[in-house]
Amino acid sequence: PGGTAALYKHLGQNLIYPETAKENLIEGKCYARFVVTETGKVGKIEIQGGVKGCPECDAEVVRVIKALPAFKPGKTNGTPVSVWYQLPVTFKLSDK
Repeated sequence: PGGTAALYKHLGQNLIYPETAKENLIEGKCYARFVVTETGKVGKIEIQGGVKGCPECDAEVVRVIKALPAFKPGKTNGTPVSVWYQLPVTFKLSDK
């Protein structure tokens, strides 16, 4: 519920930049994919391309995806079906 905007809001509110990445000034993009099952639950989380040199960043993305609330399942001809979703997550240190 809430669509892509709600998904990114959840990420922004729950994603914690790993301390080791901050200390080592690591930035990058993590590409994750997951399935939304026919019941709306998130499953089968996979990292397709991680942040170079930062497995902690990739693990944080998996943690936050696991904590996503239930989705409205996709439907084909009115029948709920599982749907894969790809999610890019950027880790960027601010210039403040």
